[in-house]
Amino acid sequence: MGKVTGGKRLKRWAARVKRSRRDFKVEVGFFPDQRYTDEARTPVAYVAASNEFGFGAVRERPFFRAAVRNAEGEMRRNVRKVSSGNLDMRPGMEAAGRSLQRAVRASIDAYRNPDGTNALVDTGRMRRSVDVRTKED
Repeated sequence: MGKVTGGKRLKRWAARVKRSRRDFKVEVGFFPDQRYTDEARTPVAYVAASNEFGFGAVRERPFFRAAVRNAEGEMRRNVRKVSSGNLDMRPGMEAAGRSLQRAVRASIDAYRNPDGTNALVDTGRMRRSVDVRTKED
């Protein structure tokens, strides 16, 4: 009869799987509680969406979609680390969210209108509002 080894590793792996079985969600973007300080308390998400897709006199400025494309590789690497067991669920998914947060902020900074100005950075509120939030069920 053969000798069985690796019991400690198997127990650590089983514990990690058990911890990561919970539903875990990472959200990156602009949230309802984030508002400008103007009299109307305009939601930052409204301003961000108006810029991303264009609305009325505001032309389309697709900063968020560009950020997703730019952060895709780093986000995938973090998710792979989680799925391979090299990184626990919470820190791995939070790292993926933070990489997208950095990319969105960089995309806002880098955006240029045809005249060379950056209409996305006025007060800096939209850039500062890009947030990462996690939910665990």
